[in-house]
Amino acid sequence: AAPGDDAPVLDTLPRTQAVAPTGEQQDGWVEVIWEGQTGWVLGRYLIMIPTSTRGNDRHDGSWSRSELKEIIYAAADEYGQPREDMLRVARCESNMIPSAVNPYGGSYGLFQFKPGTWLSTPYAEYDIFDPRASANAAAWMWSVGRRREWVCQ
Repeated sequence: AAPGDDAPVLDTLPRTQAVAPTGEQQDGWVEVIWEGQTGWVLGRYLIMIPTSTRGNDRHDGSWSRSELKEIIYAAADEYGQPREDMLRVARCESNMIPSAVNPYGGSYGLFQFKPGTWLSTPYAEYDIFDPRASANAAAWMWSVGRRREWVCQ
């Protein structure tokens, strides 16, 4: 069934329960799998928890600002986006901290993605806190006309 406020409630998730997003989303709802059931949860109720990223076992403090700058520049080049604009947005959004979490807005990582937005990118399979994935997801979004989804410009 399609998600919505008028759809029947199949179950209630306990607070802090881990779910597996399928990658589908619609009107602010995110499809998830929990205890073998597939259903929809409002994206604003989901939070991302830092995990080890495939191929990236570095801790947040081990990234130098110059390494992060090079990661952002590489992503900008890959998707044909302005390097300095992307760098400015990352500085504004997270102060160039890959593990940044906004507890009030529910946004995460170097480019401060909300879970539903993150799931809409080709990088959703990666950890939202991986600076390479975050920079590439942002550059991809900009390349498909979604640059204005950031508060910082």
